[in-house]
Amino acid sequence: MRPSGADIIDKVERVLGVMAAEERPGGIKDRIRHIGSDHLIQEGGVAYLPAQAGSRLIVVGDLHGDVSSLRAILKDGAERSLREGKASLVAIGDYIWGGERTIELLLELMDLKLRYPQQVLLLRGNHDERQKTPGAEMLKYMEMAAAKGRRVCFFPWLVREKGYGPRVYDAFARLLERLPTVAVTGNGIVLAHASPPADRVDSLRQLVGDARSQSKMRLNQFYEVKRHKDPIAPERGSLHPFIDIVAPRAFHAFLEAVGGSVFVAGHHHGAPSLPDAFNARLGVVISFGGDSQDGLPDHGWLRPRYAVLSLDRPVKRLTARMFRSLRREL
Repeated sequence: MRPSGADIIDKVERVLGVMAAEERPGGIKDRIRHIGSDHLIQEGGVAYLPAQAGSRLIVVGDLHGDVSSLRAILKDGAERSLREGKASLVAIGDYIWGGERTIELLLELMDLKLRYPQQVLLLRGNHDERQKTPGAEMLKYMEMAAAKGRRVCFFPWLVREKGYGPRVYDAFARLLERLPTVAVTGNGIVLAHASPPADRVDSLRQLVGDARSQSKMRLNQFYEVKRHKDPIAPERGSLHPFIDIVAPRAFHAFLEAVGGSVFVAGHHHGAPSLPDAFNARLGVVISFGGDSQDGLPDHGWLRPRYAVLSLDRPVKRLTARMFRSLRREL
């Protein structure tokens, strides 16, 4: 049943209320081990998930409107683990910039947050922001999709096309821009859409309310990705002028400063596996693509996956068995 605009706005307000209740002024400390909360908390764009005995952390990567991938992950045991209280789930951002089912995806993510408020955390990606007009990159994706009989939808236009007014789009935009950028767990896992900041960070608390650093954490690249060619504009490579390159030295220094052991990101579509310079402390999770018809076109070469890590004991290194190929049987 198609939800009304009032239903969508009400759901957004309820999710925003849940997140507001998670805010703890002064709750985020200099290092992860000093936080010590038994609850999911947030402060100024930084979130904390406590370690839990016998529990797992499920990480969902970039989705770009790919609701079928989210459903496949939930069907593959994630929903059951959440229901039984044996897991927490972090979605790593980039929910929009996808196909015609992007609104469905956002509604299902909100439902998850409302069903499991202390177990589900939605992070913000670089595309999860208020948009007024499509840029050249989006127009190119729309053109590519149309040539293949598919659609990529500029989100404000999609909301209007589905019969919703500007208040519904405003509600979605407020939700996306309110999502935290970085999450840490009590056992030392750090998660953000793209990377640590390239600039020096002396403590986790330094990131609280720091809009510039958080923007970089949604945008940056790792230096090995620099030569990766953008399929949309190969002449410029993968970099925008405002994106920094985060080298291994800065990466390891960041983890030491905040007291983290490993870092899980999305964003890097061209680098599902990263080189030895990161000492198995960095993993990338992309959950859209493959044979799905919901996400961005021209990404059939991607092998969608999600991660399952311990939320019980320290995770010192990321191994291949922690990353699971997505089984789509829908």
